Amino acid sequence: MVSCGLSKEAYLTPKKQFEQTVKLDVEARVREGVKAVLEEVLQEEMTEHLNAGYRELTPTRRGERNGHYTRNLLTPAGKIERLTVPRDREGEFVTELFERYKRMTGDVEEAILEMYLSGISVRKKIAGVTDALSKVRIGKDAVSRIAKRLEEEQRAWRERPLKEKAYPYLYLDATYLKVRWGASVTNLALLACVGVDEEGL
Repeated sequence: MVSCGLSKEAYLTPKKQFEQTVKLDVEARVREGVKAVLEEVLQEEMTEHLNAGYRELTPTRRGERNGHYTRNLLTPAGKIERLTVPRDREGEFVTELFERYKRMTGDVEEAILEMYLSGISVRKKIAGVTDALSKVRIGKDAVSRIAKRLEEEQRAWRERPLKEKAYPYLYLDATYLKVRWGASVTNLALLACVGVDEEGL
């Protein structure tokens, strides 16, 4: 096929374009969730290292924070840009988080994706993920902060305006799947809504 200078997207069918758009959107949401989890765990590790929270003065404090640096991180859902990593003034803070993350083979992404697709709170699952990510015990307050940050991002995504286009046609449907929910297997409705714009896409 002659290229004619067109992008790959120009050759996609409407169905493939839709699938690609959904895939990219979901991957972006997953990256945001992974970033939230990793940044909160890093802050908890720094608190443990210094034996003091941010701006907290304690008799047993072992140093001071010194801002942060940013780094990129490749994940199964694509590259996370500008991940914030805390620094201490003495330069002694070392984290094993990134090595542990690499060994978890998608567990973090799975937890985030489950929350977005099911709409349920994943606080228990997030707690399990953070325990695996760090040798520092992540407290309930930190898990709550992570869950709140993820839930806010989830709510913003679910309630985002769709004003860019008009969708004169909506197809609504549901199919029932057998899923394991806790210790039992139950039927769960998978709801789908597909909008068709004025161009038929």
